[in-house]
Amino acid sequence: MIYLASPYSHTDPTIMQQRFEAVEAKAAELMKEGIPVYSPIVHGHAMAQRHNLPTDFAFWQNHCISMLKKADSMIVLSLDGWDKSIGVMAEIKFCHANAIDVTFVSA
Repeated sequence: MIYLASPYSHTDPTIMQQRFEAVEAKAAELMKEGIPVYSPIVHGHAMAQRHNLPTDFAFWQNHCISMLKKADSMIVLSLDGWDKSIGVMAEIKFCHANAIDVTFVSA
């Protein structure tokens, strides 16, 4: 399974929606290619909105790392802000510490 990481949290809800749509499109593209993929943003975006869940990595960290432990590799969707994302940087650090391959792709 591929773990698809991307930045998400932002002070502007429009940017968060754009980030969600971009990573959802990339996940769909990978699925069309027959690649099993998991994206915490695709999985959690609607749930966070509908159930007033926090959208920061502090809240989602346990869930994300639990799923990342099961991944064969991680793809980082290099949206603007990926290198400033607390969550993406923590996920990359986890991958490096656990010998999980990390690759970067554009939207």
